[in-house]
Amino acid sequence: MAPSVSHSCALRTDRSLWCWGSNGAIGVELGREATLPTRVGSESDWTQLDTGMDHSCAIRADGSLWCWGGNEWGQLGLGDTARRTLPTRVGGEMRWLAVAAGLSSTCGIRVDGSLWCWGDNRVGQLGLGDEMARLTPTLVVFP
Repeated sequence: MAPSVSHSCALRTDRSLWCWGSNGAIGVELGREATLPTRVGSESDWTQLDTGMDHSCAIRADGSLWCWGGNEWGQLGLGDTARRTLPTRVGGEMRWLAVAAGLSSTCGIRVDGSLWCWGDNRVGQLGLGDEMARLTPTLVVFP
């Protein structure tokens, strides 16, 4: 289970994805807050997930990464700052092992072991040596 400030998500044993809480963050347009778990999508092949303040990201069995919810700082990694109400694939054909959603940023580890981060970077939280937000996954280079 991945709780955040505004919502929570969980993977069931059948690998379906469920979220509840703030409607803008859970990936389902209900017109109200979701006070009960609400299924996100119809897929049953999710393997890992994490939630930020108002966004979520999850990895499917094929290694694809999907994010949705708030995107004010580009934390969805989709090249813009538009909110997404449904999981949207990040990084094209990139394959991912793990994802960690922060307050308004996200980092992921690709299958080759490389670390990529994106989103808010006002205090250098992306580890990229500057304070510029990134709208797409950006490779973190270790010194």
